[in-house]
Amino acid sequence: GNSKDDSIDVLDDVDNVLLDDFRNPIPTGIDGLDEIMDGGLSKGELGLILAPFGVGKTTMITKLANTAMNLGYNVLQIFFEDNPKVIQRKHLACWSGIELNDLSMHRDMLKEMVNDIKNKKGKLLMKKFSSDGTTIPIIRTYIRKKIGEGFKPDIILLDYIDCVEAS
Repeated sequence: GNSKDDSIDVLDDVDNVLLDDFRNPIPTGIDGLDEIMDGGLSKGELGLILAPFGVGKTTMITKLANTAMNLGYNVLQIFFEDNPKVIQRKHLACWSGIELNDLSMHRDMLKEMVNDIKNKKGKLLMKKFSSDGTTIPIIRTYIRKKIGEGFKPDIILLDYIDCVEAS
């Protein structure tokens, strides 16, 4: 047993507890969800999307990533099973409002839009990991590498947690 008593009286040091704004959420871009979640996801919070195969979990995560970047946040979108080009196309559809199947017909407009987006404050990186053998320590090492290179994510979106192996 540990003889050190490290308990905290809930009424101690209330002035210090109230100094900082505790919650500064990043909106999801989905109005009803943001309302239910009191503005979105905040630092240290975990959001989990559970749904059957093929109903749009990756599309929803892409919408969350896209919204956060548009608001000036740095976003890391991690995925395992999708083709990066498919996710890029979903981002282009989010930004432009053009249906996925119609994007090719608007190349010039989309290229111009991408140039405008590059000048915004937020940055969105996508990283595909292998669905075989990726562990949390591998992901953590990658995130630390990106931070060392100057990219510090404000939010990390991971699509699918079931592809991460126990370590």
